[in-house]
Amino acid sequence: MDKNNISSVKIILIFILFSIGIIISFAITDKIFFGNQTVKIALDNGKKKVFEREKFFKSFLNNGISNLLAIRQAKSFNNYLHNQKDNDVEDLFMGFTLANQDIMQLRYIDKNGLEKIRIDRKKDGEMPFFIPNEKLQDKSNRYYFSSSKEKPLEKVWFSALDLNVENKKVEIPYRPTLRAILPISKNGQFNGILIINYFMDSFLKELFNAPLYEMILADEKGYTLKHFDTTKSWGLYQEPKYALQNEFPNTSNDIFNNELFSDKHLVSKKLSLPLQNNLILILQLSDKYVQKQQEEELRKYIIDSLIVLLFGILASILLSSSIKKLYINYFKAKHQLEDANKLTVAQSKILLQQKEEFETIFHQAKDGIAILDLDSNFLNFNDAYLEITEFTREELLTKSCIGLSSPQDVQRSINILKEVIAKGFITNYEKTCVVKDGKVVNVNMSITLMPDKKRFLLSVKNVTDSKLLESQSKLASMGEMIGNIAHQWRQPLSVISTVASGIAFKQENNFPMKPEDITTNMDTIISQTIYLSKTIDDFRNFIRSSGEESIIDIQSLVEKTLSIVNPTLKNNYIQTICTIEECLEIVGFENELMQAFINIINNAKDAINDNLSQENERYIFITAYKVNENIEIEFKDNANGINPTVINRIFEPYFTTKHQSVGTGLGLAMAYKIITERHKGLIEAINSTYSYNNKTYTGALFKISFKEK
Repeated sequence: MDKNNISSVKIILIFILFSIGIIISFAITDKIFFGNQTVKIALDNGKKKVFEREKFFKSFLNNGISNLLAIRQAKSFNNYLHNQKDNDVEDLFMGFTLANQDIMQLRYIDKNGLEKIRIDRKKDGEMPFFIPNEKLQDKSNRYYFSSSKEKPLEKVWFSALDLNVENKKVEIPYRPTLRAILPISKNGQFNGILIINYFMDSFLKELFNAPLYEMILADEKGYTLKHFDTTKSWGLYQEPKYALQNEFPNTSNDIFNNELFSDKHLVSKKLSLPLQNNLILILQLSDKYVQKQQEEELRKYIIDSLIVLLFGILASILLSSSIKKLYINYFKAKHQLEDANKLTVAQSKILLQQKEEFETIFHQAKDGIAILDLDSNFLNFNDAYLEITEFTREELLTKSCIGLSSPQDVQRSINILKEVIAKGFITNYEKTCVVKDGKVVNVNMSITLMPDKKRFLLSVKNVTDSKLLESQSKLASMGEMIGNIAHQWRQPLSVISTVASGIAFKQENNFPMKPEDITTNMDTIISQTIYLSKTIDDFRNFIRSSGEESIIDIQSLVEKTLSIVNPTLKNNYIQTICTIEECLEIVGFENELMQAFINIINNAKDAINDNLSQENERYIFITAYKVNENIEIEFKDNANGINPTVINRIFEPYFTTKHQSVGTGLGLAMAYKIITERHKGLIEAINSTYSYNNKTYTGALFKISFKEK
């Protein structure tokens, strides 16, 4: 074997060994940094799933609230309460039970605890039936009746999620149930309850319908209520009892002690629900899914290894001669590079040319470029930077970059320059500048510490006209918009459903129907459809924007804004107190100001929900008045105020104190942009303590100032 053949064999062996090294390195790196990545992603998605399941549960409870309130407000039921003779109340109860297949029982119990009306359904989806008067029971000793006397009147509350009990014994087979109870008032006094017992088995099955995951629902004591292994469900009633300590002996304490907990095996969350028992939802990947991912990972390693090894062998065979030539050329190139290290006159000319090119770029660039000293004073800048600030060269040389920052960005800009000194550079830093004649511009800048460590180099883009914030804000508010429409429509649709179900029930059961009853029912349906049509017009007028300035009456503007958000506020038990002076007018864009006001009100609503329970008094005060030539508008809540550590940042885009599944950080930023830039107004947020009805409250105060037209 000659030297050439020996060299080729060596090259092939080197390539094979190199390929094996790559395979091993890849396997180790993948295992260390990307091992079980699919499982991790699935568990991260599991965090979103527990929030989705919580929202799904809340939606079910809100439907129960709507049902009870619709019955409570029905004319026939109120007639029944006053004279005990309105026969239509039975049609009302039957209509609601027919329309809601998951209702097990619907009852009215009077103030003495005696059942007066009761509809039962044996199984989920079966036809309901009335219980005759002689079989109605005394429920005065049941906990849900006695507890209702202590609950706020005309507000729905929920029992614990538990198994159905008949004759003081748990019904077998198990029938999960939940009660929604509405204490009724008459002349301000307790006058009995409306109560719905729900079949919960179908709901729990739908709650647990999450592919890839196995779920467990437990109560605050750790006993399982619903388990993906049905033999472990309802652990309190098993012998021996079964709880989370049995399922997760090493992590059960972490599950109990954390609102949201996750490890490499599971995700758990304490559900925020208005039930008498606190619930914990645990989600973990199914064993089949984990096993399948491991098999896929092993298959991937084998295929990748074969491909790399085959490629290494083919490459070594094809490139062996070229590699020999490269080895020889390497030494030639090495000597040439050593000779080229000496700086020549020609190279000096090249450096001078590069300097001239840099200066050309500096002055001709479309983006603003500036040089600052370490105190942020301007030393030099290009024409594009002058265009952004609108100052003359002489004026700008007397100013500093920090001095141009808006008040809320001053301290942040100082901290950024300190970071650049320590780190050497920073990119995509956004802030607001106040330039010539008080004009406000938004800029995106990159800052670099120059080699002499004594100067900063700034590259600045004017992003004031960017439409990104507006489009994102519209997307962020779309959910609020749909929620408002849903709240506006829920009650009219319930009334229409009730009337239609009652008519259908009478017709199917050959009950006599008087002409005046039909006329009354049709009038009710028509009035509700007119209300729905008006709601559509209100939202269409809000969404449609003319894009032209007009004279805006503040009182009318506030009324239109409240017509959009009132259903949401009422659903959250929030009262609005308005004090608007007459004849307050400004020039502006009505729909944009409505959007700003809606964002401020929604922010107050979220703060109230986060800090106050439903039993607390909940207020939003809206005040408008004239001061000299200015019109002042104030939005004030009683949610205990804004954390002082973040109050100066609440108008920043994307800044939010809410969980990422709830807040986007665009609402107040958009309101700030609309008021200050589009309408040349001022807005500030402070914490305020005030009195109302001889009580003292503390909350956030958003104060807006406009020039009068």
